[in-house]
Formats: sequence, structure tokens, C-alpha cells
Amino acid sequence: MAALNYEEMRQMLESYSATGDPEDPRERKRLRIIQAATELFIRQGYRKTSMEEVARQAGVAKGTLYLYVKTKAELMVLAIVEEKKRFMGEIRHVLAPDITPRQRLRRYMRTVLVMASEMPLVSKVMSGDREILAVLAEAPEAMGDQHEQMRKQMLNQMVEEAARPHSYTSSEIEDRADMIYGLMFFSPVMADPRVRMGLSLERFAELLANMVVDGLTNPQPLEQRSVRGTIRGDL
Repeated sequence: MAALNYEEMRQMLESYSATGDPEDPRERKRLRIIQAATELFIRQGYRKTSMEEVARQAGVAKGTLYLYVKTKAELMVLAIVEEKKRFMGEIRHVLAPDITPRQRLRRYMRTVLVMASEMPLVSKVMSGDREILAVLAEAPEAMGDQHEQMRKQMLNQMVEEAARPHSYTSSEIEDRADMIYGLMFFSPVMADPRVRMGLSLERFAELLANMVVDGLTNPQPLEQRSVRGTIRGDL
């Protein structure tokens, strides 16, 4: 299921920004335009970036630019999709068949927390950038909804498998998956060394992932514990 969801998520992103032959001059130009827009959006924001600037940065005529995209909003969506496509390539190792469910969830968390630093536009979205959020609100509804649903299913399964054996209900598993996903919104803050207290980004992400996954252990139901053990545990 996790592997299937991954492939569906990758194909969905490709449907919004299909990757052509890297040797094709048209494809190279398309990616150059998206890269130019990405750099400008990061440096000066969406509102202050003009299509003329994107064309100049990409080294193409403004008329040529409109052969590839119709609007600046479309450029922003494509830039974010390209970031997510790179992330999907990085996360493939999470699905390696020779690791345990707990190792998989730890690897997923570490990858997402660290990759946020390499996905500046997505990080802006996670930080609540109003300009970008307004653009995405106008994007095709299916793009956000489908990707979110696939992400949710994949993470729910990873949490359920990592917590075994457990007595969680499906709702409790979902709550824990949502909590882990919520931590991802903290990732842009981790760029500040003061937040990490001198730890490297990779080490901080590793420790956080270990603590969260280790905390998934489901204790015995209360009725199965001795009164003495319960009191001792409360102390």
C-alpha cells in the first residue's frame, strides 16, 4: 500500500508538470524558466516578481515565456511541484524492503525534516506565506486534495506498522499520524541554529525522529496492569 501510494503521488505530480527528455532543448528551456522563477520567488516574493523579470532571468523573450506558461500563478504552482518531485525522489529510500517499520518511519521523519531546508518554496508554504497560500488556493482543487489524501494514507500506514503490537483504534493511529505530520511545519524553524542548540540539522532531525517513534509504544490497557504497577508507574 505504501509503495502504491508513493507511485500514485509521483504520477500525480508528473501530471501537473511532466518531465520530458532532459536532452530536449524545449524541456531544458522549460526547466530553466521554472528555476528562474523559483529563484526570484524565493529572493523577492511572489508579488514583487514580474513575468518580465522571470523571462530576463531565464534568458528568454517574454513572448517565449508565455509559450510555456499562461500566468505567474501557474509558474508558482509549477515551481512548487518541481520541488515536491525532487522530494519524492529523495523519499524513495524510505520504502526500502529490507528495513523494519520503525526504521521506515524514522527515516521518513528525518528525510522530511531535513529536506524542508532544500525546499524553500514549500517551506514558505509551511511557514504560512500569505502570498503563496493565496496562489495555491486558486490552483486546481484536485492537486491539493489528492496529494493530501495520498500522503495521509501512506503516513497512517507507516505509523500503524511502526506501533505494532498495539491496541490503538484507527482514530488513535490517525491522531498520531497527524501529530507527526504537524511536526513537519516546525521544519522551517529548524533552520535557525539557536533552535537546534548547536546540533546539526541532521542530528536534530534524527533525535526528534527517534524520540517520536520510540514514544509510539502502546502500553497495556489499564485493566491488565496490577494496582501496584499502576501506582508505581504514576510515581
